[in-house]
Amino acid sequence: MYVCMCGKAENRNGGEQLREEKAAIQNAMEAESESQVHRLVREIEDLKRQLTSSSSNSSSSSPTTSSTNGYGTTGMEALQRENVELRQRLMDMERDYSRMMRLNEEYREELIGFRRRVASHSFSLPLL
Repeated sequence: MYVCMCGKAENRNGGEQLREEKAAIQNAMEAESESQVHRLVREIEDLKRQLTSSSSNSSSSSPTTSSTNGYGTTGMEALQRENVELRQRLMDMERDYSRMMRLNEEYREELIGFRRRVASHSFSLPLL
């Protein structure tokens, strides 16, 4: 009796290829997520430095400065407005950072789960 196994071999190879593609996509997503997290951390640090330097500059200047800029506002008012804007940007970036960290952790856990399932079904992949 002759049994054709060609369809099963193709399915097995196709399934293996899909798993490999899925792992590659997940690795790319994880790398992109980490890249975004690092970028946000750098931006947050830059904003904190700017806040620190602007607050030290504004505290060293006298609050009774009456010089005006081209818009008719005092320099102190402009610094206060800039300070508020920078604080808002900092809060937004910290929220983005937290969201990206949660997302990164979810992807990492999902990737580990996928690798464990694949390892238990056919061959073992190194776990993170």
